[in-house]
Amino acid sequence: MSTAPSAAPAPRTPSGEWVATWLAGGVRSSGDQGPGGDQSSTARQSAVVAVWTLVSRVTGLLRVLVVGALMGPTYLSNVFQAGYVLPGNVFTILAGPVLAMVVVPVLVRALTAGGLDRANQLFSRIAGRLLAVAGLGGLALAVAAPALAWTLSATVPEPDRARAWLWTTVLILFVAPQVVLYGIATLGVAAQQARGRFALAAAAPAAESVGVIATVGLACWIYGTGLEVGDAPLSMMIVLGAGSTLAVVLQAGLQAYGAARVGMFALPTRGWREDLQARDSIRRIVRSIPVAACPALTNFVLTVVAATVPGGVLVVQLSYQVYYALSYLGARAVSIAALPRLAAAAARHDRAEFGQAWRHGLFYAVLASTPSMCLLAMFAFPTANLLANGELREPTLIAQLAACLTVAAFAQLIGGIHDLGKQALFARLDDNGPRLASILALSVTVGIAASTLLLDAQDARLPALIIAILAGETVGAVTVLSRLRRAMQPEPLVDRHSALVASTATAAMLPPITAGAWLLSNIAVERYVVLGILLVCGALTVAAFAAVIKLLNRPDSSAALSTSPSFTEGEPIVTVSSRPDDRELKEWDRIVAEVPGSDVSQLSGWAAVRRTAGYTALYVFAWQRGRLVGGVQVLLRRVPLLGQVGYVSYAPLIAPHAPRDEVLTAMADALETLARRRVRALFVQPLDSDDVSTALLARGFRASTAGVAPSSTVRIDLTADEDQLRAGLSKRIRRWTGKWEKSGVRVRRASADDLGLLTDLIGRSALHQGFAELSPDYVRNLYQQLSASGNAEIFVGEVDGEPVAAELLTACGGVLRSRLTGLDRTSPATRLSVTSALDWEAMLWARRNGFREFDLGGLSASAAAAIRAAGFSSPELDGPDRFKAGFGGRLHTYPPAVELISSRLLRVAYDMLDSASFGRSVLNQVRYWMRQSGRRRGQ
Repeated sequence: MSTAPSAAPAPRTPSGEWVATWLAGGVRSSGDQGPGGDQSSTARQSAVVAVWTLVSRVTGLLRVLVVGALMGPTYLSNVFQAGYVLPGNVFTILAGPVLAMVVVPVLVRALTAGGLDRANQLFSRIAGRLLAVAGLGGLALAVAAPALAWTLSATVPEPDRARAWLWTTVLILFVAPQVVLYGIATLGVAAQQARGRFALAAAAPAAESVGVIATVGLACWIYGTGLEVGDAPLSMMIVLGAGSTLAVVLQAGLQAYGAARVGMFALPTRGWREDLQARDSIRRIVRSIPVAACPALTNFVLTVVAATVPGGVLVVQLSYQVYYALSYLGARAVSIAALPRLAAAAARHDRAEFGQAWRHGLFYAVLASTPSMCLLAMFAFPTANLLANGELREPTLIAQLAACLTVAAFAQLIGGIHDLGKQALFARLDDNGPRLASILALSVTVGIAASTLLLDAQDARLPALIIAILAGETVGAVTVLSRLRRAMQPEPLVDRHSALVASTATAAMLPPITAGAWLLSNIAVERYVVLGILLVCGALTVAAFAAVIKLLNRPDSSAALSTSPSFTEGEPIVTVSSRPDDRELKEWDRIVAEVPGSDVSQLSGWAAVRRTAGYTALYVFAWQRGRLVGGVQVLLRRVPLLGQVGYVSYAPLIAPHAPRDEVLTAMADALETLARRRVRALFVQPLDSDDVSTALLARGFRASTAGVAPSSTVRIDLTADEDQLRAGLSKRIRRWTGKWEKSGVRVRRASADDLGLLTDLIGRSALHQGFAELSPDYVRNLYQQLSASGNAEIFVGEVDGEPVAAELLTACGGVLRSRLTGLDRTSPATRLSVTSALDWEAMLWARRNGFREFDLGGLSASAAAAIRAAGFSSPELDGPDRFKAGFGGRLHTYPPAVELISSRLLRVAYDMLDSASFGRSVLNQVRYWMRQSGRRRGQ
């Protein structure tokens, strides 16, 4: 069989539609990573964001330290610190961080669909609208300068309050243009991220911090250090305002250069109303304004309250800088890099892929944030002592700063998870969840911050402000996680193994942290020695953390977290998705139909049938040079107390004429990875070749007795003529073939109109045999899903025109297989052997219609053993097995079934149950429950 080049799409590349590819045991990316990529690209891009964010945050922290050291804990310092951050807060309210969340996916889609020209056209229209709004925001800031200056200077004592108001007004007027400049910078960031570039976008803010440091240094060199409002001239405030604006010009220029370097530089234009994509982007940004505004309002409220304490703004802003620096080095860096993959999975409505992307992101976020949380919480006081320099070296301020840093250590982890959750919801185009979480977080934070005015200004007020941040972030995180949990079901929100790894690694950090704390508390040393101890302790702590992660993580995790080499053109690529597109499913169904002896349980229609019974399907597809060459449909179900379990019936399948060894190797590696990382247990019944079982056994699978599908059956060769087929029958059935017509027995091919009859007769048989009755909806759905493609047939047996028996058969891979049979045992059907007539006529129909074999529908293991020992006439056969043996044919045995139970504890428990009669009874009940999910309850 040859596959047409257009029959299946090539693996997706930087369109933002993520494709996880497994090659030779590792998760690898296909082609240019671009903004999408796989989990290895997420880890790599997270590292890029974290490294360059470290540079930016260190310079930002240095900026606060320099301002504090040169200007001191003064009201003039409060005025400058609070005033020059206003433009950033205004732009954050207008668009801020949500701009990239909205614009990046839109630009990626435009690049994929229309190329760079279309992306630039769309970008220029979005930029035109946003910069126009930013200009209005800057103008509004300038107009509101006197009022805002009054709020920021209200705590300055007389007689300097009026002077502080004027100085603050002048400062705001000079920094107001920064609102537009931040718009240019943020658009540049979005353009770079849309093209898969993160370094300059994360590093450019450092240039602004350096510019502000230079400005403050110049102003203090000219006018002096530690000045109060009454001592500072107006020209000093002009220098500070103009210099800080020039610093933002520098950052905006660098971001615009970065956009131009990736071919995404376009002058802002009008026309956004006529462009559907641009209009939709603007509207989504508007709907998300509360998400951007709430953190800015929070910062403003905290600044106003902190200004009631001399030097309080410096302490709170310094704590805020540490909080955001650690967060952006950890969880927030992961969320920025994870957004393209989350958005791609959401765009494909691929719940399993989205769940995997979320769990990877959450795992990386926790790993990146936990060491800094533990270290800062334990060493908050020595850290505060090192950060407090110049005019800040006062015992009271150092103690308050230490308390603030302790709380900030925990807030940065919770805040990072909150941010990652918002990114995930935005990826699903859910604006309501992030908006609700932001409003709730703002309400909690502002409420607690306002209540701190009742506390003593010298002791508890400043730490309580940081506690307000922690409380708000906690409420926000709980809100987004609960909403995300509902959206992801039945996918788990947290991977248990990852949680265990992170918890154990955290415990491993305690010894070096404890030793460092003991040294610092018992040895009086100089500050530079304290810094050395902190650095050594930090290095040992991180080393212990990393060592435990490496030790405990699953064998394939290292491959999943590392950067993979590119693949050669002819090397098989394996993709994993819970919802492939229609063209992929059509190509997969064609391969299933063409593989000799295949079963309908691998058709996409069968997945739709089992979905009504609580199962979800996961498709593992093998591609070569853009053509689908093999795959497997895995059915998944969550088992109470155990987690998600998967099973495979009669697969993997490899297309004829495909390089079987290469494809099988890739597929076996993928199934091992799936079994170890995404499900608690995976059971596989291969189709017709022992090499599948052998390959899986070599990868840690073991022989299975779970019986997820029949391991043996009776097959009739339909290439024989009718006389030969009749000769193979038992004497009893052979005699009946000549008597049925005389006895009034007639078999007809039925249609959907007979589904009610079929379900009724199946129900009667179930009642007689003690089985749960299949629901009519389940049988109807089964037939409708399969019959449209010619994969299901119904035959009805009648006696003197009265229906007494019916059979549903499935057709696939050149085999017609008996699936469900119903019989009215109160009718003459039992003595006239009408069920035998059904199978005989179905065999003849199948032969006339080109089928190669007829399958009687599976044998028990004991029956298969009896046939091997004594043939089809074995006296040990009884019931349905003896009935099937009466048609002759041959015993068809499938390759050995295999299983992989990833958890050692679960594997031991499973084996203990399987070794005892009571335990086997429990396991049989679980198997029965999983098989009978389409049956009526209580019957």
